[in-house]
Amino acid sequence: MLGTKNSILGIDIGTSNIKIVHLKQNEKWQLVNWALTKTPKNVMVNSRITDRNKLALTLKDVLSQNNIKEKKAVTAVSNHRIITRYITLPNMPLNELKEAVKWEAKNHIPIFNDNLLIDTKVLKRTDDNKLKIVLAGLDKNTSSEYLNMLLDAGLDPIAIDIYPVALERCFSSLDIEEPYCIMDIGASLTKLVIIKDGYIYADNIIHLGIQNLQGNIIDYFNSNYTSPILNELIEEINRFLQFFSSQNRGKNIKKLVLTGGGALWKGLVDFITQELGIPSASEFDLPDIDIDFKTLNLKKEDLHILSNAIGLAMRGVVI
Repeated sequence: MLGTKNSILGIDIGTSNIKIVHLKQNEKWQLVNWALTKTPKNVMVNSRITDRNKLALTLKDVLSQNNIKEKKAVTAVSNHRIITRYITLPNMPLNELKEAVKWEAKNHIPIFNDNLLIDTKVLKRTDDNKLKIVLAGLDKNTSSEYLNMLLDAGLDPIAIDIYPVALERCFSSLDIEEPYCIMDIGASLTKLVIIKDGYIYADNIIHLGIQNLQGNIIDYFNSNYTSPILNELIEEINRFLQFFSSQNRGKNIKKLVLTGGGALWKGLVDFITQELGIPSASEFDLPDIDIDFKTLNLKKEDLHILSNAIGLAMRGVVI
């Protein structure tokens, strides 16, 4: 469980922007501070750090400029750099689970080798006494790149997390009983996370984002223009949602929860809702976190930009 008096940074390093939140937790979480800065050009290529010194210096500067003094930090590596698998295991003690995971990883991760770091997280204990867990595999070189970059920035890295779990944490207070899909539309990627019965069922990543879509969505609503890029986005989303339906006896996703910078584009939200025929929600409410919007100079809709960073910080310091 999370310990009391947690204080931690969630750092989301995106293609376009670096988003940072500082959360503290006593009885409930409190948003203490936040920061946003442009990601320098050419410091990241396909989520691989190519200029560690420049990225670390950028982090140092933005933390200093925003008077953020906390050093403990959690960040994440993009989905396409991490292999994730969602599996079910019998309930067992933690020490036995760690051993079982080693064997399960060999069966479920196609490129299992000694250069891969394997970690696991229990997502849910089911009513029939089984464990729903996520297996994650990250190559050691990528892990070292991120950890060393945080150390160079003067931070104390607590963990490298994965974005699907961070998004699930951020939206865990939603009162949606039917299966739903979180859709995080970023600058260059769209992340999809299906939630069923309160845990992650599957995740996917689409290599299209605001940079590809914004001009096309304007053309779509101002004319009879048909965009191959918009069609590709809808086809990729539909393919993922149909996979869920095929695995669940025809049961369909009942709601889309949009976040990320794309959730601020009303035209894009309307387009996705209209084309998929699934109700969507883009209002953001975090009842588990105290937020003084006026003091923090923060608008409620800005939380969409910070949703991944918030979920990362909510991981807390596990003790």
